[in-house]
Amino acid sequence: MSKKEKAEKKSNKKIKAAASLKSEENVRSVKKCPQCGIILLQGGDTCPFCHCVPEDQDEETVAQIKKTFGSGAPYPDIMKKQRLVRFALRLILFIMIVITATSVALNFAFTPTIWWSLIVMAGMIYGYVMLDYWIKHDAGFANKIGVQIFVSILFIFLADYLTGNRGWALQWVIPSIILFGDAVVFFLMLLNRSRWTSYLLLLILMELAGATILFLFFAGYIQNGLLVIICIAITSVFLLATVIFGDAKITTELKRRFHV
Repeated sequence: MSKKEKAEKKSNKKIKAAASLKSEENVRSVKKCPQCGIILLQGGDTCPFCHCVPEDQDEETVAQIKKTFGSGAPYPDIMKKQRLVRFALRLILFIMIVITATSVALNFAFTPTIWWSLIVMAGMIYGYVMLDYWIKHDAGFANKIGVQIFVSILFIFLADYLTGNRGWALQWVIPSIILFGDAVVFFLMLLNRSRWTSYLLLLILMELAGATILFLFFAGYIQNGLLVIICIAITSVFLLATVIFGDAKITTELKRRFHV
C-alpha cells in the first residue's frame, strides 16, 4: 500500500470518528421531559416549562425526532431566552456590587460616623432578590405581590432601625405600603375576576400586619397612630366585603388554603 493510500485511509478514519462523535453528541444533546413531553433538541439540565429533569434519548428515538421535526426546534427557543436572562442577572449583580463597594468607600472616606452605605447595601440586596424572584419563579401574582409587600416592610423597618429608630417606618411608611397593597389587590381582582379568590390569603396577611402595628400603637411603641388606624380600617372593610360577597367561592378557597 502506497503512502498516499495510507494517508487517505487514515483521513477517512478520522472523518468517520468525527462523524461518530458528532452523532453521539447529537444523541446526548436531545432530551425529552418525562412530565410535559417537551423535546429539547439542544439539551439542558431542566425543562424550561415545568423545571423537571429531562431524560436522554437513544439513537433510534433521536433519528425519529429529527425526521419528524427536522433541525428546527418543535417549540420556541426557550433556552436562548434563559441564557439572556441569566446574563442580564449577572450583569445587574455586577453593577450592584460596584455601586455598593463605591458607596462603602465614599461612606468610609467622607462620613465615617454615619453608616448610610448599609442602607444602600440592603437596598441592593433587596432589589436583586426581588428581581431574581420575579423572573425565575412561576408563582402567581398574589404570591409575588405578597412577597414584595412583606419584604418591603422588612426593608423599611430595617432602614428605620439603622437610622436611629425614630418610628417613621411603623407610623407612616409601612401602613402606606399596606394601603398600596390593598389598592393593587382591588384592581387585580377586577382584572382577574375568574380567580379573584386567590388574593384572599394576601388580604388576610395584610390584615394581620396592620393589626400588629395597631397593637404596637396601643402598647405605646408608636406615638401617632392616625395612618395605622386608617390602614387597619380600610383593610378590615375590604376583607369583610370579600368574605361576605364571595359566598361559596370564599369557602372553597379557605378549604383549599387551610384545609378547614
